[in-house]
Amino acid sequence: GGPAIAMAEAPPGLEAPMARVALAPVEDWKRVGDPWGEEPATNVEVHFARALDVYNNPDEGWEEIRPLEATGQRQLLKTVSPTVSFLRNEYLTDLTVEESSNFMRPEVTFHHGRKDFDPLVANATILQLFAPGDVLGWVSLKPSAFLAAAAIANHAPDASKPGQMLRSARRRDFPAPGLSSIVHIPVHPETMVMLEQQGLVKAGAYIIMPAPGQEGKALNVEIQRVYRPSDWALALMPDGSTFIKYWAACYKQSKVYQEVQDGKVDEVYLVITLRKCERGPPLIPVDSMLQQWEPCAREAFSLPDYLRRFAEVLGASLEVFDRMDGRHLVPYQACCVTTHWEAVAPALDPAFKAQRTAYRRANGGTGAPVLATGSQPRFVDRPVIHPNLVESGYGATVRHTFLKFDEDREEGRCSSDPGCPEGAAPSD
Repeated sequence: GGPAIAMAEAPPGLEAPMARVALAPVEDWKRVGDPWGEEPATNVEVHFARALDVYNNPDEGWEEIRPLEATGQRQLLKTVSPTVSFLRNEYLTDLTVEESSNFMRPEVTFHHGRKDFDPLVANATILQLFAPGDVLGWVSLKPSAFLAAAAIANHAPDASKPGQMLRSARRRDFPAPGLSSIVHIPVHPETMVMLEQQGLVKAGAYIIMPAPGQEGKALNVEIQRVYRPSDWALALMPDGSTFIKYWAACYKQSKVYQEVQDGKVDEVYLVITLRKCERGPPLIPVDSMLQQWEPCAREAFSLPDYLRRFAEVLGASLEVFDRMDGRHLVPYQACCVTTHWEAVAPALDPAFKAQRTAYRRANGGTGAPVLATGSQPRFVDRPVIHPNLVESGYGATVRHTFLKFDEDREEGRCSSDPGCPEGAAPSD
């Protein structure tokens, strides 16, 4: 029982500064540079840039070291220097693209019920939510699984570290419409720095796409940085596809899978929409007495910013987001954890009703802005493309194992209302 997203304190024995980790905006690639550089990545965008480049240039610099037909897991290697390479694993799953994407989404990776179906996991929890589909989480392995993994990796287990902190993010419709990309990145619990590897856990970027010629199955592409890989070590690397299929079968029999299918995980989040702004943007209170009001600027209006400011004036704290799964909401929508919204609603609702009265008094007419909850999310068509990488054409062709798509894409605009100028709240 309980909600899928249950914020938790750091597990016992872990003293970590839980300050907000700095987030790079989805379209801010300035800190990325070369995603295949020798320096370890310390930012989420580098991992997504690797996924994008693999999708656009699946053959460039990659050498096949294990064919898909041989084991059910295809492996390729990109050598960057004598000491640094990148390993690409491709394997089929018995899940659809949507099921596989949901299975790996952060809200399921750190679901409190994961321990009931995952043979490796003893505990999982979300420590901090940055946005829907972007979390800082904690997972600990069962002792037997921890020791087995350490033996396979020839790595001495450290019993003083009871688990692993991870930054996990999902990006829908990336690197192409209909696909998903997910990154899981180890985070140092003291410095909060994202790492390429910590202990047994490696950072990985994953592309989830339809399996060519196999309806109803997904092809998962995993990209990891490896240090000084040797031919013998690669040859001895266990085939992960068998375990992935077993893992997926356990997931499909679990209560967590049923929660996802029933929409209960999605219901954790609530979309708020601003409507009926016929005579300009909404007003903001000058102070908590709600006697004086001032209009918001129409230019670059953002409902999340407006709601945060409104709540602050009332002395309340409201965490709202402008994106879901890496996609930007239109400016007149915001997203919030449902229970958080319900907690602040008793203070916000009467204050916003007073705003409606002040709005009609200031602007005339009978209409005034309203906040509608439970709306369907609408997204701004804003492509996420690294400027140093070439965007692929989504032609209906199969390049090796990479399925391409051919879709007409629109210019960036408010996708829900063609007549709504960017940054302005629409009217009904």
